[in-house]
Amino acid sequence: DADAAAADAQRLFEAGVAQWGTDESMFQMILASRSFEQLRLVFREYAKIADHDIMDAIQNEMSGDCRNALLTIVKAVYNTPLYFAEKLRNAMKGAGTDDSTLIRIVVTRSEIDLASVKAEFANVFDKTLEEAIEGDCGGDYCKALVKVVVGN
Repeated sequence: DADAAAADAQRLFEAGVAQWGTDESMFQMILASRSFEQLRLVFREYAKIADHDIMDAIQNEMSGDCRNALLTIVKAVYNTPLYFAEKLRNAMKGAGTDDSTLIRIVVTRSEIDLASVKAEFANVFDKTLEEAIEGDCGGDYCKALVKVVVGN
């Protein structure tokens, strides 16, 4: 709904850069209660009004956990597969593996958009998700994860 998106964008603008201090509750309410499709429209309208994107507004106007939570929503709205590809990479980065995150994302996205997540992963990190998993874990656990990934 384009009219609702324009109204929400105006509310976000007025709650942020258009006033002294930021009404974080308005950002939270809109970002937590609209569909991703609707938020994409809101973000487009916001950029027209504010002359910068919503991510810049949140980074400049907020701090702490609220900022981190809202930026996470924005990243997921802009490119959901990339968001999950980055989460998978972070789960396998460095010493040790965040097994619960790795399993949760692979399993929960397997029937939604894991093929798109795999494509983003390969594009951004120059290796396939299967290669990354095989390089990070072993045994039956690894084989099971790779089977889920390859099956998509």
